[in-house]
Amino acid sequence: ETGLILSLPAAIGLTVIAAPIMAVLFERGEFTHADALQSSYALVAYAVGLPAYVLARVFSTAYFAREDTMTPVKFAITCAVINTVLALAFISPLRHVGIALATGLTAWVNLALLMHGLHKKKHLDLPRHSVLRGGKVVLSGVIMAGVLWYLNTVVFNGLTSGTPLHKALELAGLIGAGGTVYFAALYIFGIFNMHTIKQLFPKGKKRDTIETIEKEL
Repeated sequence: ETGLILSLPAAIGLTVIAAPIMAVLFERGEFTHADALQSSYALVAYAVGLPAYVLARVFSTAYFAREDTMTPVKFAITCAVINTVLALAFISPLRHVGIALATGLTAWVNLALLMHGLHKKKHLDLPRHSVLRGGKVVLSGVIMAGVLWYLNTVVFNGLTSGTPLHKALELAGLIGAGGTVYFAALYIFGIFNMHTIKQLFPKGKKRDTIETIEKEL
């Protein structure tokens, strides 16, 4: 849940306001507006796989904890082949964006393989409340995406005018507004509050871990 909560808004933000991000960061000198726009397409394609990258790292740990290091490696090799095939298939119609999209889609394939492998061995049983909470997180992300799209296209007009400093400030405002709306939605849905924060950082966790190790030794 924590991985999804943190990675989803990043993926959505990089997708919805990719063009302003690339323009503010790189559009100067010989890096033209057209270059920034083409780069933003690749950024969107990469961002598609961002939640999968994070969640795959979480589920890979479940294999390592059971001393199974070969299965994730086999999945990684399989995904490398799939990535290559997709890149070759996409590069002609989509050019550089096709390579990025192949990587993003393959990340989801890897995550699906990891989850299926755990489920097949009966090591993965997601409680119903976790699935519902995940749905609320996704809904919060959708709300954030709508607000970002409105602010970017209607209020700030895509950050197409003004000085570089003015554009940078507007971009910072967009990011701040998106983050505020997202975490406000999480709070309204009961996903993010002081109780959940305390659960993520329990005071006695480190001490308990040290004491457990000492007992085992």
